Amino acid sequence: MYGNFSVQTMRIRSFLTALECPGKNRRSNLLTNIIMRNILLTTGTVLLGVLVGCSGTKGEAETYSPEEIAAASARANAYFDACFDAGVDRSPMTQTYLAIKTDYGKWDDLSPESEDRELAIAKKELQYALDSIQPEALDAQARISYKLFVEDRQHQIADDKWRDYTYPVNQMFGWHSQIPSFLINMHQVSDSSDAAAYISRLQGVEALMAQLIKNLKRSEDAGITPPKFVYPRVISDSRNILTGAPFTKGEASAIYADFKGKVEKLALSASTQKALL
Repeated sequence: MYGNFSVQTMRIRSFLTALECPGKNRRSNLLTNIIMRNILLTTGTVLLGVLVGCSGTKGEAETYSPEEIAAASARANAYFDACFDAGVDRSPMTQTYLAIKTDYGKWDDLSPESEDRELAIAKKELQYALDSIQPEALDAQARISYKLFVEDRQHQIADDKWRDYTYPVNQMFGWHSQIPSFLINMHQVSDSSDAAAYISRLQGVEALMAQLIKNLKRSEDAGITPPKFVYPRVISDSRNILTGAPFTKGEASAIYADFKGKVEKLALSASTQKALL
């Protein structure tokens, strides 16, 4: 049963990975996990009944009392939640997706150093799970969580060798389009501090793109580049984003129109609104 569940899980993960922006920081796994938690909730509930039904057979699980199983499951779930929360704390963009405004004016770190840190954390978390959590002492639902947690970290570690084998900028999606899309669709402005965070993110785009360019050059040095037909399409899309005020003459660009519209809906004084715009 676990084997079949694992296959279905990996199929779902592959589908979600295909939807993500290639070349994103490995913290994008957090977003995949958020979606997967909802997708797998129903499947996990069904498996729970099957696993409980199978628990009547002789096996190691019978050596644990109900109280011990409940306590071990609570500890394991607390660990999984702590790892997830720590990952969210390291990802300003994931925080925004979850409507958390702790680092509302920041972007994720795309540097190789950040990737290295995430890899080290994944290895540490996996080792702890393997050494300190006994899956046979868990209840059925916690065992499913354990299996997913271990598989997620194992795949993250195994996939790291392909870190540079992506097209983070391409004709279908990429950072050049994700930045305005993220600001327009995800960065909500409910007060002046949110507006200031929007501006902070705009000011941080230069540094973010500098990291992206370094990553692209590293991939290029390794001979990893997209097909030639991709370039003019990406350039055209990028120019469209930078067309309109305040970049060029004419109507407001998509980003400025979004920011202006959000600020104008706030109950701000004329001087504060003018300062923001």
